[in-house]
Amino acid sequence: MKLRPLLSALWFGAFGFAALGTKPALADACTDLSQLNLPEVTSITATSVPANTFTAPGIATPVATAFCRVQITVAPQINIEMWLPSPASWNHRFQAEGGGGYAGTISYSALARAVVGDAQTGQYATASTDTGHPAAGRTGRAGPTAHKVAVDSPLTPSRINSMTDSSSTSLRVRCTR
Repeated sequence: MKLRPLLSALWFGAFGFAALGTKPALADACTDLSQLNLPEVTSITATSVPANTFTAPGIATPVATAFCRVQITVAPQINIEMWLPSPASWNHRFQAEGGGGYAGTISYSALARAVVGDAQTGQYATASTDTGHPAAGRTGRAGPTAHKVAVDSPLTPSRINSMTDSSSTSLRVRCTR
């Protein structure tokens, strides 16, 4: 699955109402994201999180701003978290957060820094993924499911195209830096 259509659908679902001139409550716009029906997405959960009420795994203090927490699972078992600030606080920018190494973890501390922002940069919409192989506490190594996902996933033309798109994008970014 290509990430751009997924992000576009979530973006419009979260912020499209403001663009259309209607302004529902943040909680309504956020929880409505759970109703999206997207290809290859097996689960979407969207929760409106009030400021200072949520402490993410591995973080000592609660997240200091209100945000919409969107948890997505894409077939076969790729976990993605998107944190969306309120439309009034959003700086109209997206900050992707990597897990480093084999990226087997969702980077909660980076998500918190991006969504809280600061006076200079504002608050980012942000996302992180375990890329389908959760590390389960094994820093720097692919998790126990990495091989299973690769072996059990059928190599359909769409999956091969997706892998090709990702690798060419990665190569293009690496070569231009």
